[in-house]
Amino acid sequence: MSRVLGVVRFSYLQSTDANFPITLNKSLDARREMLFAPKRMAQRFELFEAICLPSLAAQNPDLFTGILLTSASMPQAHVDRLHALTEAVPHLHVVPAEPNLSHLAIREAVARLRPAEGMKLTFRLDDDDAISTDFTDRVAPYLQERYDGHCLTLLSGVGLCRLYGRVRAWDRRHPFVSAGLSYINRAEAPETVYDCGNHSTVTERFPTLVDASFPAFLQSTHGTNASSGHVPALAYLLPSQTMSLRQAQARYGAAFPFLRQSRFRFL
Repeated sequence: MSRVLGVVRFSYLQSTDANFPITLNKSLDARREMLFAPKRMAQRFELFEAICLPSLAAQNPDLFTGILLTSASMPQAHVDRLHALTEAVPHLHVVPAEPNLSHLAIREAVARLRPAEGMKLTFRLDDDDAISTDFTDRVAPYLQERYDGHCLTLLSGVGLCRLYGRVRAWDRRHPFVSAGLSYINRAEAPETVYDCGNHSTVTERFPTLVDASFPAFLQSTHGTNASSGHVPALAYLLPSQTMSLRQAQARYGAAFPFLRQSRFRFL
């Protein structure tokens, strides 16, 4: 069994409204309607197909298992589309779940696919972000007993956002971003990285390893994701601090070869 397990929540309907700005203070039915609104789902699928999916498909299948946690009440057309997209990638698993606290639903999903013994590493990824093509190989050396109970944060990556009327990229070096944040523990332990709480404060609760040796993640920012509050602040980036997609492809093409394969209409 694979020892590196990546978890992506793809429009998962939680039992609470916590952590998702678009559903805050809404009833379960209202949140379900907003979550599966046609315009929102069109955006989620475009970014998932352009960014997230190719990065997961590129991982070493001998080390990696990907879990796409989605809602059991997702409309069937979206379920069929998700299965069609992942059909050719046997190390990706679509796991539907009833509304629950997110970390508990993820525990159950991981328990089905985790190794029986030894160490495991779980990492988190949003459906509009990506990991580098060599991510699994890079984090596998941390699967050691001495790191049991440690988080791993990847310091170096790429940002992606629409600025100055165009999609621009920039070097993003920041600790404790959510993309690729990992948790290492024994295979039989129920906890996953989603039990670690807010990604920006993991060092307050867990010993944390920091790896800045490779461009590990690509993180998109736009008007409807949880990091949407950062969009106005990004306007202060100078043009000289950003790159075109062509320039980003030249610099980071080995890690993120899909950068120029989409127009990113929804960014």
